Amino acid sequence: MLESSPTPEKPSKRKVTKKVRKNKKSLAASPTITGDMTAEELAFLKAIDDFKRKNVRPFPTWREVLSILKSLGYSKVENGASPSESDDREEIPEDLT
Repeated sequence: MLESSPTPEKPSKRKVTKKVRKNKKSLAASPTITGDMTAEELAFLKAIDDFKRKNVRPFPTWREVLSILKSLGYSKVENGASPSESDDREEIPEDLT
């Protein structure tokens, strides 16, 4: 009598589902995130968001962030020059610049 070899079990076929983001609004359009931002901060956020959409990339590199800042007109302030009068935030320490 021939012995039948055990048949290998087939892997279970689980239904694979993907989470689909139904609302593809821009992050810059979210009132909960942008509610307390200045116009300058909103412009920066929009520029980053536009870059990500144009280049189909979720995260820009730091070099790309720097180029986005430069495209918005920002530049490094030379030593001895005072920052904008409207900026009431803490200054970046010299050792970090």
